Amino acid sequence: MTEDDFREITDKMQTMVKEKTDFTFDDVYYCKDKQETQSWRRKPNPGMLLEAKEKWNVDMQNSWMIGDRKSDAQAGKAAGVNTILLGLHNKKEENPAADFIVNGLNDAKRIIETTL
Repeated sequence: MTEDDFREITDKMQTMVKEKTDFTFDDVYYCKDKQETQSWRRKPNPGMLLEAKEKWNVDMQNSWMIGDRKSDAQAGKAAGVNTILLGLHNKKEENPAADFIVNGLNDAKRIIETTL
């Protein structure tokens, strides 16, 4: 995927999230490092989340990692944030790092709103 492709997908994602939840992301992080490099930034390592913590002065205990892969939940837990996995294909027994597994963004929004 090119960086232009990534930006296009990110713009569409922001639009979809805004339409469905009335939230938007302050920032989007991505890692170009290949998996075999074992990069500190590449999930399941928490590097990108810790970069965001520094940049935005994030309160990690009151923050959320929402993703659709096991590595998203693992990175979130390693960074000290709450985790939500999207998709019915995810199962709690296969993703013990996930605090919640939900079907979609509206379900994730409800969980986050009840914890505020």
